[in-house]
Amino acid sequence: MELYIKTFPNIPKIQPKVTSFHRATTKRKRMGNKASTAKIIEMQSASQWRAQLEASKQSNKLLVIDFSATWCGPCKWMEPVIEEYANLYDDVEFIKIDVDTLEDVARQFKVEAMPTFVLVKKGKEICRLVGAKKTELQKLIEKHRFDN
Repeated sequence: MELYIKTFPNIPKIQPKVTSFHRATTKRKRMGNKASTAKIIEMQSASQWRAQLEASKQSNKLLVIDFSATWCGPCKWMEPVIEEYANLYDDVEFIKIDVDTLEDVARQFKVEAMPTFVLVKKGKEICRLVGAKKTELQKLIEKHRFDN
């Protein structure tokens, strides 16, 4: 160890920083980023989805449904965008559906590519956007969030 320290004298100084960064990212992964995605409702079951859809029929709130998959690169790229929009638009509900977990729901909405964003109001689809298109999604949210 002494030879290692003499050969690489800066390594012991850097090590605590690397370790604390590793701990921070590991903790965030274990938590599943729940703190930052609290405004995004992740559907875990078909029954949870049905209840959410029924509740939306009684509300005039816009639902933005994010159909994605864990293996989808463009979906991962859009995650921070959706988090940003969820924090920006308190009057809009953001729902995340993993197409591999809830295949029937994805089929019901005829999702063929990811990410697909379906905007729903009063239980009915009003429009959709396929692809990682940040600006277009924001325009659709702005356009439909106050529609009756």
